[in-house]
Amino acid sequence: MSNHKQDIDLINYSWYVNDESAIDDINSISNMCDDPSFDSECNTFTTGVLSRDKCTHFIRIAWVNLGNNTEFPRYKIYDWSNGTPILLKEDIVQLDPIESKITDFKIVTLGYDCLDVKYYEIRLCIACRKKSIFSKNCKKDIIANIFGISNSGINNEGNTILYSELIKTD
Repeated sequence: MSNHKQDIDLINYSWYVNDESAIDDINSISNMCDDPSFDSECNTFTTGVLSRDKCTHFIRIAWVNLGNNTEFPRYKIYDWSNGTPILLKEDIVQLDPIESKITDFKIVTLGYDCLDVKYYEIRLCIACRKKSIFSKNCKKDIIANIFGISNSGINNEGNTILYSELIKTD
C-alpha cells in the first residue's frame, strides 16, 4: 500500500470531493448494484446469514486488487437477529492497482449505542466492467475474504468466509 493512501478516510470520501468527475464515477458505480439495467456489469455476492460466534466482536473484510485498474467495490452489512434484514453499514472502498485494504465493522457494543448482532450477512457488489474473480468469464482482479475478529484481534475460525465460499446472487 502506498504511503500517500494511508491517510484516506473511506467513511466520508473527503479526499475525493475535489474531482467532480470522480464523484460522478463513484455515484454511478454505487448505483450499479441497485439498478436492474446494470445486472450484466455488476456481480453481487453474499455470505448468507451467519451465526455470530460469541467471541466475534468485529467483522473484517480483507480486500485485494490484483488488477491494473482502480476498482470501487461496495459492501453492505445486515443484521438478521430479529428475522428480517436491517442494514447496518453500506460503503464503497477504493482499491488502487495492486493494493490491499482492511475494512472493520464492530457488531457488539455496550452503552448508549448498544449493538449485539446474533446473525449477520455481508453482501459485496463488484462491478464487472474490469472483471473479477467471482465470475466464470472474468479475470482475477478483486478478491475479498471475510473474517470474524475478537476484541483482541484474533480471527474466529467459525466466522471466516473465503472468496471461493461466497455465493453469487445475480
